Amino acid sequence: MNKKILTALLIGFLVSLAGCSANVTIPYQNGAAENDGWNHMPIYKGRHYFTYPRRSLHVKQTIYRKQPHKNYQVSLLKFRSIGDNGQNGDVVKAFYYRSKLPGKKKLFVVLPIYGGSKYPSRVISQGILSASKGQVNVIRILAATPLINVEQLEHSKTPKAFRHQLKLLATRTRSTVVDTKRLINWAIRRGDINRKHVSIIGFSKGVFVAGLVTRTDPQVTKAIFVMGGASLAEILFHCNNFNIQANLTKRFHWTDSKLQSVLRHYLAPFNVLHYPRRLSASNILIFASKYDKCVPKKE
Repeated sequence: MNKKILTALLIGFLVSLAGCSANVTIPYQNGAAENDGWNHMPIYKGRHYFTYPRRSLHVKQTIYRKQPHKNYQVSLLKFRSIGDNGQNGDVVKAFYYRSKLPGKKKLFVVLPIYGGSKYPSRVISQGILSASKGQVNVIRILAATPLINVEQLEHSKTPKAFRHQLKLLATRTRSTVVDTKRLINWAIRRGDINRKHVSIIGFSKGVFVAGLVTRTDPQVTKAIFVMGGASLAEILFHCNNFNIQANLTKRFHWTDSKLQSVLRHYLAPFNVLHYPRRLSASNILIFASKYDKCVPKKE
């Protein structure tokens, strides 16, 4: 699909700000993901996997004069990640477009394609800002480094090295999800956000992060997923753009079932189907997913 057409359609939807509707509705069934042998909430250092200590988040804010805007004050935000997030110095960066107008505002959190193109998140953010006339605050998260280091996964020389890369991916993905939740909480606690209208938008590799934030953060009220999937393990196994399945089954003399079992063992927490659904279909938009060749249709 042409990027400009996709962007125009998305902006048209976002400008309405009236809620979302999915193209296909699949009723939620408890235990829908039981077939992979994992159907419980995981624990991480004594807490549920994506919870975090609710201490104050210390965010460094720098007025960003390179992006002046009539209705907005633009700040570059920086704060220390809760752990290893794979970014330079384990620092989270984001642009915060905060309305200068009085009153509580809706909040849009726009996720990046981690380590990929900046085009979708930048253009969608700009479209929201131009159309909203100061009635919406926007956080655009930045990430120059990929979460998924496909090359290192594909070229793992031994099963031990492959498992190490999966552990690293799990750690960095958890940190990224938790950091996004911390940033949303920080913005809401400043007092100028309408809690009934907190939306998150994920593109491609950012979709599984957006999905996990949506499922595990009660402060998120709407979600938009563009060309992505629900399960990180399934994406790594099936994606036509990766050679993980072909390379590793041959190199390690593994069957497909063995490789899938290892992927699910380390990446089971990163499947949104393992968490209770919070939002109704009317508050979720799944956009253009059939064009994503990395995601199996069942996802």
